[in-house]
Amino acid sequence: MSVRNCAKQTLRPYVAVDQREFQKDIFCEKICTKIIESLFCIVILNDVTDVGDNVKKPNANVYYEYGLMTAFQK
Repeated sequence: MSVRNCAKQTLRPYVAVDQREFQKDIFCEKICTKIIESLFCIVILNDVTDVGDNVKKPNANVYYEYGLMTAFQK
């Protein structure tokens, strides 16, 4: 389901990468709260390229968030 389709279904998608809320504890106030409040979550577990050594690595934060989603059965 695309972001546009979510809006048509009266779902309000929250894309954490697109939301920049400066001066907040990003995980606890932004991501963790949204995971707990949501009906379901979609996670993309692709690797990211490390700027320093140009090697693709898993994004540890995303896996942590995915674990939280699993713990809350999202």
